Amino acid sequence: MPPGSPASCDLPACRDVTQRPERRPPHANNLYKRPKVGAVMPKLTYGMALTGSAAILALLALTPAGAQFQPSDMGNGPELYGMAELVHRDADGKLIASQTVHNTLVDSGEDILVRGTFVSTALPDVDKPDALCITDIDTGTTTDSTTGVTTAVDPDVFTISNNTISVREDVNVTSLTPNSTTFAGGLPTCIPATVALNDIPGEAVLNATFTGGTNLVAGATVTAVSVCNSAVVPADNADCASRGDLFSVITIASTTLIADQTLEVTYIFDVTSPDS
Repeated sequence: MPPGSPASCDLPACRDVTQRPERRPPHANNLYKRPKVGAVMPKLTYGMALTGSAAILALLALTPAGAQFQPSDMGNGPELYGMAELVHRDADGKLIASQTVHNTLVDSGEDILVRGTFVSTALPDVDKPDALCITDIDTGTTTDSTTGVTTAVDPDVFTISNNTISVREDVNVTSLTPNSTTFAGGLPTCIPATVALNDIPGEAVLNATFTGGTNLVAGATVTAVSVCNSAVVPADNADCASRGDLFSVITIASTTLIADQTLEVTYIFDVTSPDS
């Protein structure tokens, strides 16, 4: 310091900048922490090799009593949320588009989690989420020209709060039934999913691929994916209501599948604890 300067100085100009702590982005130490619900998310690709519906029971057994249904950057407690990664390809397998979307865990899905975690008897196989289904529910909104009030086109499925449209947690599975003529056409809109525990402890993955002309009418548009179990005996793959109970719903960017185009769906359910 120059002659006559005080022995110490707390002014910013006097501090040794080389001693300032390194600033790192919030997620720099954990590549698997994900952004807030509704935020733009990185597009990832997951491989799968293991199968077996027993993986879901093992996952449910890991669910901690204090778990929160939230992304990891909203707190330091255990996470509990699901998301879907979707890849749209043409008939030759070339990429058309991809998207990553968070789900809504509905009331019936919460009931499955609670029974699978706290009830002394094992969760029956038919109650475990084991299928992915697609549908054409209307995800749009309408605004009254007189009052200016905006409502969901399909109020049985969606609600609007703070100008944000979201799936109703109390949605009934029958409300997700696709149009029998223009979408389903007698085809199986549900696929029993490949189920596996992911490489990351505390994550489970369901995977299925839907094909235009095989799982929906060629040229029909998918607007949502649902995760379902097979509580209906015998389970029918016509739609989620024909299979059983609804676990969660993922509304997606409208995706039209012409003949032989595919929609690959990877659903990831996460109960990891960032601090452990």
